Amino acid sequence: EGPSCRRCCVGAARCRLWYLCITEERKMATMFVGERAALDLLPESVLVHILSYLSTRDLLRISRVCKRWRRLAYDKGLWKDVDLTPYKVNSRILWHLVRHYLGGTLRSLRLKGVLHSVRKHESLTEALLLELGKRCPGLNALRLIEMNLRGISYECLPPSLLTLELTHCEIP
Repeated sequence: EGPSCRRCCVGAARCRLWYLCITEERKMATMFVGERAALDLLPESVLVHILSYLSTRDLLRISRVCKRWRRLAYDKGLWKDVDLTPYKVNSRILWHLVRHYLGGTLRSLRLKGVLHSVRKHESLTEALLLELGKRCPGLNALRLIEMNLRGISYECLPPSLLTLELTHCEIP
């Protein structure tokens, strides 16, 4: 009989049913733990493929979980086509992304600014564009939305660009 048979069971049949339920719960718990362990056993290439379905924000979040997830999130293959338009991104955040995540594999980048921003909210600078050109030689497409580009010279644009798309931007 199970430990709580006197309180809830009316007979031996109920007691067996209680035992079966507890046994199944334990099996399921063991399977769940086994699944988590199996995830840790997956090759990093498989995990990177799974992570490729995450948004940029989620990639940045999982990089804080542990050292392994940080290394996986930094995989350059995950940073080929980056869309930052859903997020408020200032120049400090962009510098961090360029230094740590974006690199030779970056093909396209989408940014959204604040058109009439004050200097502290500036998203794009000449120095940042020059650094982007150096660190991301494969950058083919740059799509800018609502950016104030009045203080930016065209010479600062990455030389590898094939497409420059400006939507609602102020240009010199």
